Formats: sequence, structure tokens, C-alpha cells
Amino acid sequence: MKLKKVTVHKYKSFETDQSFDVEPDVTALVGMNESGKTSALEVIAKTNYFQDDEDFKFNLTHDYPRREKKKVEKSGENPKAVTCTYEISKELLNEIDNEFGKGVFKTTEFSITYRYDNGKRTFVNISADKKKFIEHKTKELGIASNATTEKLLKVKTAAEFDEVAASFKDEGYVDGFKSLKKYFQFKWNFDNPIEEYITRVFIDPKIPKFLYYDEYYSLPSRISIQKLEQNQLEDSEYKTAKALFELSDINTKELIEAEDFEDFVAELEATEAIISDELFKYWTTNSNLNITFRIDKRIETDPQNNKRIAEHILDIRVKGKNVSLPLRNRSKGFNWFFSFLVWFKKIQEDANNQYILLLDEPGLNLHASAQADLLRFLEDLSSDYQIVYSTHSPFMIKPGKLNRVRTVLETDNGSVISDSIQEKDPKTLFPLQAALGYDIA
Repeated sequence: MKLKKVTVHKYKSFETDQSFDVEPDVTALVGMNESGKTSALEVIAKTNYFQDDEDFKFNLTHDYPRREKKKVEKSGENPKAVTCTYEISKELLNEIDNEFGKGVFKTTEFSITYRYDNGKRTFVNISADKKKFIEHKTKELGIASNATTEKLLKVKTAAEFDEVAASFKDEGYVDGFKSLKKYFQFKWNFDNPIEEYITRVFIDPKIPKFLYYDEYYSLPSRISIQKLEQNQLEDSEYKTAKALFELSDINTKELIEAEDFEDFVAELEATEAIISDELFKYWTTNSNLNITFRIDKRIETDPQNNKRIAEHILDIRVKGKNVSLPLRNRSKGFNWFFSFLVWFKKIQEDANNQYILLLDEPGLNLHASAQADLLRFLEDLSSDYQIVYSTHSPFMIKPGKLNRVRTVLETDNGSVISDSIQEKDPKTLFPLQAALGYDIA
């Protein structure tokens, strides 16, 4: 399933409806600082974030445009935040046709509108031919008749279905209606039970999840394993450190209780080797670096002069030709790349869900040539993942792919998103012009 279009209704700096098309591979949001690029990525991420996270849930107090906040609070309404339009894959359409009969389901694209209460979703443009389905399924079950079709067409609740089923006493009909019952559950607010069943059972589980990543998720150099176990690290550090330990299949409680740490270090180094293989395909700036892990113990002495282990600390260092430095002391660009791959590997292991990557200012601290490597990395990723990223760097824009660019501009009426060819603001256009000029040069 592909994300085709996004319409931001009301979110932070977006005060009027702003729509933009999403490319099937890579889409770039280009604009100045504070133009609304991050907000555009955030609002998409909050529709279906890949894990349960309070930071990625809509909050009327923090997320609604400030100048309209009092008005909407007094009205008591549950305003719209964003609408996402998706294209259904051919594989899923074939699956639906096999279950319901060819031509019953008439939708190839649909939209979902998300509101601020984090539970209210409205599906739009879902269309199924109820009569055609009833005729197909009753014939398949051997209970087809004009009377059966007529009665089932009038069913509007699960209770009404039970009444219709009870009116048929023949054993063949009883078994047939038992098989039909699951299609007439009306669990969601749909008038057509077939549209509801297809949406709930086939479409909703296939909606892509979003992975949002920015520079704040970089790994720290030293991680307190006790604080990690007790969730006492700063949010961004905790999330990335937790992802590293999950990738390495390390139980932090077992590590804290262990006397010897060699097995744990070996697991971390095995994970690092997998990540490095991918990292150095694209990190051409310096291929002589490698990550090393060491588990330290902080010893405390009590007033009776008894010593105890107060804290276990994972020390992450980057070793070059002549020197070993803490991860944080290496370039921010290298740390960003390594930390992103930690997050990315986490979702790569999930074969049950589809993901879309939302990258906020990726490679901001990279040298221009390293940004070119990053673009090459994103290009390769886009064969399996849709990617939407924000930037203001001319080196993060492919001159031959300006169709991918959406410009974001702050105005007196809030943030505005448009295609690059429609943009007139010279400051917003500058990265595009610089990218073209550099390419020509």
C-alpha cells in the first residue's frame, strides 16, 4: 500500500488546508528553518506511528494552531488534523476479490481523516457492492434465492442479521448463515457491512506504519544500563539505546545481574558488524572506523567501607587508525548515520508490517560529499520503502528529480506547501537553484 497524498488541516503552523502529493519512492520537503517542514512530517507520523509513543499522539493543547486554540476549546468540537490518501496494492485487491467475488470491491484509492482525539478516524471512498456480494456468497454457500438476497439487503445491524438467519429453518440455510454471519458484524460505524468488514479485516492491518527519525535520536557515548532498565534516560537517548539492546537480543535485567559480560559484548559486536556492513557501503568519508563496546562498572563504597556495583555502563567508542574516541566525540554525521541504522534495522526485522520513513533534516551535519552518499543510500532504500524527508541543503536535492520536491513556506496565514515549479519565494527556492547551479558547474 502506498501513501499518495497528504492534506494537513490544522496542525501547529498549518492554519489552512495544505495538500501535497507523495511520490511512490522519495519526496523532499524543502524550505527555510521554522517554515513548517518538521510539523508536516510529525502530523503524518502521528497517524500510525510504528510503536506506542506519547510523543506521537495528537494533543489539542500542544498541536492545534495557537491563534485558534481558544475558539476550538470553547466549541467543544473534535477538529480534523490530517487526511492521508492511500493506493491499495494489486496483491491486496486480488486477495479481496478472491474472498468477496470479482467486482464487489470498487476501491483502488481511499482516504483516512484523523482527528485530535486519537481514536476518531473516518474512512472515505470505500465502496463495495453489497447486492453483488450477497448474490456471489449465497450462491457459493448454496443458499441463493431472491428472498435471501432481499432480506439481507435490508439488514442494518448484527441483531437484524440474526433475525433473518433465524427465519430460515432448513439445515443447509442454517449452516450457510453461520458462514455469512462474520460479514454482518457492524463493529465500526459503516452503513454497508461489507465495506466495514473489508476495511476492518483487509485494509486497516495493511496501512503502513511510520518511522520518524531526526538528529535527536543519536546514540549517547555512555548508557547507564540501570537507567535504561528503569526508563530513566532522556527520551531520545532511551529510545535509541533500547533499540540497540533489542537488536542485540540483550535482556538488561540479566546483564545487571551477571558477573561476566563477554557474552553480552559479543552480542553487541555481532549487531555492530551487521550495521557496519551497511554503513560503510555508503560512508565513503572514512572507511577505517569501527565501533567498540565495553561494559564498565561504577563502584560505590558505603560508610562501612563495603564496596558494591552502583551502576553498569555501556561505553560506545569509535576506533580510527590512531585513536579511539567516545561516539559523541566523533562527527555528528557519523553518529547520525550509525544511530539511524540502529533504528532502521529494528523495523527491517518486522516482516509483518509495511513502513514509510519520515526523516527530518537527514545528514544535516554531513559534508557535501557525504550528503551525496546519503542520497544514494536513500535512493537504494526507496526500492522497498517510501521516504519523505525535509531539508534546506542544496546537496540533499537531486537536480534531475525536482518532481520530488515540495516547498514549504511560512506566511502570515500559516505554512503553505506547494510544488517546486509553483514556488515564487526566492529564499525558499535558493536550495533548488543552488543544487541546479552546482550540477551545471
